[in-house]
Amino acid sequence: MPFFGQVRLTSIFGIPIKLDMSWFIVFVLIAWTLAFSLFPSEYPDLSGVQVWIMGIAGSLLLFASVLIHELCHCYIARQNGISIRGVTLFIFGGVSEMVEEPPNPRAEFLMAAAGPLASIVIAFWTGLLAFAAHALGMSEVIYGVLKYLAIINAVLAAFNLIPGFPLDGGRLLRALLWQTTGSLRNATRIASTVGSVFGVAFVALGVLAIISSRDLWITGLWFVLIGFFLRTAALGSYRQLLLRRALQGVSVSQVMTTNVVTVPAELPVAQLVHDYFMRNRFHSFPVLDGGRLVGLVTLHEVKHVPREQWDKVPVGQIMNTHILSLSVSPDDAAMAAWVRMAAQGVGRVPVVVNGELVGILSQHDLVRFLNIMSDLTKD
Repeated sequence: MPFFGQVRLTSIFGIPIKLDMSWFIVFVLIAWTLAFSLFPSEYPDLSGVQVWIMGIAGSLLLFASVLIHELCHCYIARQNGISIRGVTLFIFGGVSEMVEEPPNPRAEFLMAAAGPLASIVIAFWTGLLAFAAHALGMSEVIYGVLKYLAIINAVLAAFNLIPGFPLDGGRLLRALLWQTTGSLRNATRIASTVGSVFGVAFVALGVLAIISSRDLWITGLWFVLIGFFLRTAALGSYRQLLLRRALQGVSVSQVMTTNVVTVPAELPVAQLVHDYFMRNRFHSFPVLDGGRLVGLVTLHEVKHVPREQWDKVPVGQIMNTHILSLSVSPDDAAMAAWVRMAAQGVGRVPVVVNGELVGILSQHDLVRFLNIMSDLTKD
């Protein structure tokens, strides 16, 4: 889930590794906390340069550990025939993007266990190396970073084993419930509810920490953010499962909206604002030129046009043509279209036949379809 946009870093074992821009926030925050608080208090004889080196190294190696954690998930997933779109590092750590759900409870259990096990292994070896460095009288810079990695990976493993979906512990719980009940839907619902409860608990603990002590406000703030993220992810994961199941065998034509409001490319921006944006609830409109789709115009493009030029500038001059590369066919699988929309971080895509617009597929269309199917379908 992109927060501020993503960039692709590299590919490991054919798995795209992406970096969300929000990662830089937590990277700087962790490095700053280590360099100004943790390391100076534990190693007061080190210089400012040394603790900053330790802070930056500790932050980078923490995310390297997170990446290894996620790649272990991906390896087991691939061994069980699950396609992986990539791994994204972001403000709350990392996430492996699976295209589909695990085929059975055993695959789910093994895949979920792989991440915490990797963190435990990293904690063990870095702890062993830290012990060796201390015994051999090596620099406190090396010893301190290794010790930090051992502790933080142990904490990472423990946190991920919390039995709330979509954390690894929640996935382990879901696998056990799935095996017991025989229903993936019911197992996901229960595990997601547990995850949501843990999210609320984290928020409550965070608020309590903030109001109880000045020294704990940063810790409390992190607890609140993690709690909100966990609750949102738990509820979203269950809804995602329902959507995937509801869209099995469904084509785009069965879900899309056909009565689409469009604008001609030659329309002046002033008329676009007054006749379309001011009179419709939509924030974007497909642009047609002679009946063919040529782009999309949003308020974002309009804001870059000076008001005195609104009567002179046509929509075709400011429209965004990137939407053409995201177009889908009415015969495409709705599930594949939804995955593509999620990967691109867009809410609407055009449905096109031979260059002509025949409909729009939006997140709203998919949610509406999901609500109908949820009322009609039972496990």
